[in-house]
Amino acid sequence: MKKKIKSICAIATIAIAIFIIGFLHNGGESKDYYAKSKSVIYLYGEEHGVKKLYDAELEEWMKLYNKGNRVLFVELPYYTAEYLNVWMKEENDKLLLEIYSDLENTLSHTDDFLQFYRAIKEKCPETIFYGTDLGHQYKTTGQRYLTYIKGQGMEESDKYNFAKRCIKQGEIYYETFDDDYRERMMVDNFIKLYDEVCKDYGNNHQTVIMGIYGSYHVDLRRNDRMAGMLKEHYGDVINGVNLANKLIYYPRPYQFGFSYIGLIFLLMLFIPNFFWTKNVPKGYKEYADRENKILLVLERMGEVMVTTIVICFKDFNIRYLIDISDRRRMDTMYIIMVFVLMILYEIFWIKYFKSEKSMRDFYCSVWGIPLAGATIPVMSSFILGIYGRNILMIVASIILGIGHIGIHYMHYKECSDNKS
Repeated sequence: MKKKIKSICAIATIAIAIFIIGFLHNGGESKDYYAKSKSVIYLYGEEHGVKKLYDAELEEWMKLYNKGNRVLFVELPYYTAEYLNVWMKEENDKLLLEIYSDLENTLSHTDDFLQFYRAIKEKCPETIFYGTDLGHQYKTTGQRYLTYIKGQGMEESDKYNFAKRCIKQGEIYYETFDDDYRERMMVDNFIKLYDEVCKDYGNNHQTVIMGIYGSYHVDLRRNDRMAGMLKEHYGDVINGVNLANKLIYYPRPYQFGFSYIGLIFLLMLFIPNFFWTKNVPKGYKEYADRENKILLVLERMGEVMVTTIVICFKDFNIRYLIDISDRRRMDTMYIIMVFVLMILYEIFWIKYFKSEKSMRDFYCSVWGIPLAGATIPVMSSFILGIYGRNILMIVASIILGIGHIGIHYMHYKECSDNKS
């Protein structure tokens, strides 16, 4: 009775863990939103410093640029974007490299950041940048921009005043690190600059613009985030698309290609089974002769399907080295669970090889997980299917589980009956 309770608790713990991880993972995911009326503001979410996302953003911007749009909002301070506008008219990269140097120790301090803006200058030379973030790098880029504006004799201009306002926001933020304050300031800055753009173009909030921001800020379903607050202000005219989800965390599934994760999974699965062929439990052949033919067919079918799918789809490879403390990034926990289970699977085999190699030893439990030699690899392949969002793998795991666990359970019952 105690063994049964222990086994039930182990399975329940695993099921609860999968549920909690899935809940946190989905809860952190920023959902795309498309305006039901005419869209005039196109917001794209990114993870800073990732080339794949820069390429996608450039592609989206070129589509709008080729339609005649010129206004690009970015998650940079006002004065940084203004410096970029000055750099767009110059023949060298002196200003761009100064901005890049000031971004040291940030996620944007990568060569891909430089290449992204160089590509915009080359392919979309009439782009006008508008920075709506508060004053990061206010001691470096901010002060240098104020000096530049003074040198242009524009100390009384709106540009100078807006830059000083942005610097003040930065000073307040870095004293408190209040993210809600930052979100509100980003909204205020956005509204002020977008209203000025619409005024310049002579229309009432109908100027089409694109904005590039961290994916955290573009969730239109959250009224405590920048995009959600902008939607409350302007109405249903905003698209919010999380490119990080589409291209990094949740890319299109069923991508054919070699899976190194699949190879590691299969090696952990097959190597101990190879040694098992020379350490078959006593009396196993008699048990095998009595196996249910339907379960045997399902087991063989599941084995072939899982082996083929896991190695032939890139869906199972690590998509990005990410911080699992961020609930938007909990997807990585699925991979951790897969290999924790497979380590337990290796422990099962070590336990078996050290035993007398009887039938009862072969159907033992590990850490309360019953029939560990069958249940653990099936659970692991099932979770791997969830991680890869590959329904084929999930179905294959279920077929394998019915056959493989079913046969193991029948053998275990026979062992118990024989002992009785």
